Amino acid sequence: MSPKAVARTPRPVRCNDRDAWESLVKEYPRIAEAISGAVMKVLSISALDEKTRQLVYIAAQTAVCYPLAVKYHVPLALKAGASKDEIVGAAAIAAAAAGPKGFVACFPVIIKAIAAESR
Repeated sequence: MSPKAVARTPRPVRCNDRDAWESLVKEYPRIAEAISGAVMKVLSISALDEKTRQLVYIAAQTAVCYPLAVKYHVPLALKAGASKDEIVGAAAIAAAAAGPKGFVACFPVIIKAIAAESR
């Protein structure tokens, strides 16, 4: 098959594509609401305490390179009693498990979110 005959696939969401979620909310609010509802349901039935749940969430969102979610969950982790070192440590685990891309993208977001909460 010649290179010209290969079908183009849609552009994947980039790691730092901050408009992806907002676009989904705007264009398909019912789908976004269903996704958010499912996430909240899973979080609400977890046997983990709130601090651990937020740290795991930060690590998972760092691993999939989703800075917008990390930015949202850092204040929740701090409110639940997590320290700066625990939050950075949770995100660093993502680098060990999934490679450094997500950690490198999310680290500045983590530091800014912690600084914003410290004011």
